[in-house]
Amino acid sequence: ALGWELRAATSLSRLLRDAGRDEEAAHTLHGTVSKFVEGFETIPFRRAKVLLEEIRSPPE
Repeated sequence: ALGWELRAATSLSRLLRDAGRDEEAAHTLHGTVSKFVEGFETIPFRRAKVLLEEIRSPPE
């Protein structure tokens, strides 16, 4: 179930980021990513971590 939650949180966070709601996007995704205790090498987890880093990093 956590895998599905991650996929949903990733999609929602993308939508929030695209709407300019970066803080809410980061909070949403971080809440789910922080629940993981294994599966760090899966593609969905790695994609979520990359998205979280993109949201948190200031634009250049």
